Amino acid sequence: MNSYANSKPKKVVRLEFLKLDQNKVDSNLFCGATNTDFCVLIDAGKSDAEVAKTLKKLNSVVTEYTYDPVVFVYIRSDEDPLVT
Repeated sequence: MNSYANSKPKKVVRLEFLKLDQNKVDSNLFCGATNTDFCVLIDAGKSDAEVAKTLKKLNSVVTEYTYDPVVFVYIRSDEDPLVT
């Protein structure tokens, strides 16, 4: 049991920020009803510069989840009317 508890899973997950849009949600590509990964939703800002700055700040956090079933997705709040 000890060897399983201290070993890293063999599956390495994608370590990048993905832009979420309605088509990706509808297709259940990630963050959909049938996906079992945890979905971290980031409101990255209202301009390309804000998005780049926000994602750069969070980049070091993503590497902490190399072997975990986590997907990091972002939206631009000016492009998604559901975000206030």
